[in-house]
Amino acid sequence: MKRLALIATLLGLSAGVHAAEYNNPQTAGDNTGFNVMDMLKDKEPPAPLEKPFDRPALSSLKQWAPFTVNYESRRNSFYIAVDSITVSPDDKLVRYAVAVVPKGGVWNVTYEALDCNSAQYRVFAYGTSDGQWQDLNRKWQKVVKANYNAYSGALLDDFCRFDDPLPQDDIRKGLGKERVAPGQQPGVNIGGQGS
Repeated sequence: MKRLALIATLLGLSAGVHAAEYNNPQTAGDNTGFNVMDMLKDKEPPAPLEKPFDRPALSSLKQWAPFTVNYESRRNSFYIAVDSITVSPDDKLVRYAVAVVPKGGVWNVTYEALDCNSAQYRVFAYGTSDGQWQDLNRKWQKVVKANYNAYSGALLDDFCRFDDPLPQDDIRKGLGKERVAPGQQPGVNIGGQGS
């Protein structure tokens, strides 16, 4: 009986040591054997396949509509150029121009794409003070909703149903009728030119 108790105790200690090893950040992912924690980590989704597209001239965008973002972002205002929104039938990406405007009134405008299927977004360019686009061509990133200024999460909700984008006209209509007053559009005060 004492032997059985001793064997059970030793097995319990062994299991506890192995469990502690798997939960230890120093040993997790050390490739010394099967690690359950490595299997549970998020893997980067592949970048969406993109087809060629035409970017609208920044000066041509006139229909800027405000949209709401998470609570932490109340110090900034967010606008989207409704007339920039396109949904490509070839690659199913939603492309758009968006502006983040802090209390100082400087319009920080970027041209981006969002993939509903993989919940990723990409920034292609930013608007300069002379009303032109400057290429950035950043990599695709996962959409996050809980971070500060995570406006792509709000746009994912507005643009997508399940894994597919809504029709282009439905997205544009869904952004409401409110528009920025003339003279307050980003063509006037982007890129460090305060209002």
